[in-house]
This record gives sequence, structure tokens and C-alpha cells, in this order.
Amino acid sequence: MRVGLRLVREGRAAGFVSAGKHWRHDGHREDGSRHTSRSRSPAIAAVFPTQAGTVSVMVDVGANVDAKPHNLEQFAIMGDIYSRQIFGTKKPRVGLLSVGEEESKGNELTREAFPLLKALPINFIGNVEGRDLYNGKSDVIVCDGFVGNVALKVSEGLVSTVRAMMKESLQETITRQVGYLLSREAFNDFKRRLDYTEYGGAPLLGLKA
Repeated sequence: MRVGLRLVREGRAAGFVSAGKHWRHDGHREDGSRHTSRSRSPAIAAVFPTQAGTVSVMVDVGANVDAKPHNLEQFAIMGDIYSRQIFGTKKPRVGLLSVGEEESKGNELTREAFPLLKALPINFIGNVEGRDLYNGKSDVIVCDGFVGNVALKVSEGLVSTVRAMMKESLQETITRQVGYLLSREAFNDFKRRLDYTEYGGAPLLGLKA
């Protein structure tokens, strides 16, 4: 990984692809951080499907577990740009992940970050809650890497559990098995829509290369 990152830094490679979430390793992340333009805190962006048929981008999901308010401000800007450039969202709705919709809700980090995001030239819609991750309320969800990674892992585990429970339930009786066979295409489509592996890797935003 160090060799690949060095090749990008030296301009001998246009990009670097990893086969896993290796950015959690401090040494590798430190190497990647040297490419940043405004800070040494790049963020990992993850894509989630929504009920509205769109996708929601969460920034950050693991690179910065001890983020500061100004980091969340940067994540909002990067998420807004990423949503517009990659998914064609004309005016991304940017939400700050918290424990309540009111501006006063949340911990010290979210309360301090709120006015910073509100002052940005983006479509900031205020606080959003965990339940808003999949309902399509926002196009970009901003949070620190600790919270984002927990949300990501809970989502991954929930999808796997729902799939396993549905499969087990549909195979309990002959009648259900027949119904499962008849609806297999719809069931497979359901799995594809919720399977996080269908949405590709997670880019590290905030790098010069």
C-alpha cells in the first residue's frame, strides 16, 4: 500500500485502489493524508440505497474517529461535491447526523458543527437521525468517523440478518417454498438493493490525487 500511495504522490499513477478498508491503519492513512489540500483529515464516503430510489452518501465512515467541528464542515463540502459530480444531484440536501432534529440536540461536536454547516453555501437541511439513513430525506449525511463506522456496520449486519431470516422463514413450509420459488426474482432484487457490496468501494475524499 505504501508503494501504491507513493506512486500516486510522485505522479507516476493517477489513482490507487485497495481491496479492503485498510485506511483504518494509521500508517497508511497518514501516507494518504499527505495528499490533502486543506487538511490532514481525508474522509471515507459510503453510499446507501434509499426508499426513494436514490442513494445517500455518508461522510465519514471511519477515517476520523476523533473529528473536530471544522472537519465536519469540510466533510459537508466534500460530500456535496461528490453527490453532485458522481450522482448528478443538482442541489444535494446535506444533513448532520445527530440524536434529534432540533439544532440544540446532539453532543458537543454536532452542536458546534451545526452553525458552521449552516453558514456554508450548500443546501443544509439541519440535523437528521439514524432512521433517515435509508428514507431518502437527505442526499449527504455528515458525521464523524466513529459514528459513521458504527452506522455502517449496523447496516451491514442488519441486511445480512434480514436476508437470513427471510430465507429461513420462506423455507419453513411447502407452501412458502412454492411462494419463494415464484417470487425468487423479486427476492433477489431485494437482496441486490440492500446489499452494500453492490454499491462499490468507498472513496477517500479530500485528497489531491
